Amino acid sequence: MMIQTGVPHQSFTTDQHTILVVGATPSEYEHLIRWLAPHGYVIEQAMDSLEATARVRAKGYRLILIDMDAQDDLGGFETVWLLKTLVWEAKIALICSAITPQFKSKAAALGVLHYLPKPLTKQAAMDEIEQVLLDSSQKDRHPVWKPRFKFWQRWMNR
Repeated sequence: MMIQTGVPHQSFTTDQHTILVVGATPSEYEHLIRWLAPHGYVIEQAMDSLEATARVRAKGYRLILIDMDAQDDLGGFETVWLLKTLVWEAKIALICSAITPQFKSKAAALGVLHYLPKPLTKQAAMDEIEQVLLDSSQKDRHPVWKPRFKFWQRWMNR
């Protein structure tokens, strides 16, 4: 099966305030809606990586939040990689309970430099989401990101 990778999505530049939340519990999802909707953000949910993949293919997202503790079908980092291959310009922040140096290293290798610690709080979520959206060079800041991404693009398209 051939996956088309690294393609800019047509609605990416016009849909800047739509956020996809992958794998969050219903209560976390409701909190994010309650906190972010008054600030003009539209929050959509995908229960797992399969649904997230379908949504990302159908619509570009400015920001994707992935709950690393809730990933069952694929691992959290595999979900990050898959979504990055579909829409490379999307920014991703990880929701997780344990942020270790090894975790940060793996995330950085995939071009992810932002985290929302659990339990989620309104101020932490707002601050981090604002920071992610302002960080225009998220995918370019880690030197390992581009070579690895290109390797995976070639590997997936062989």
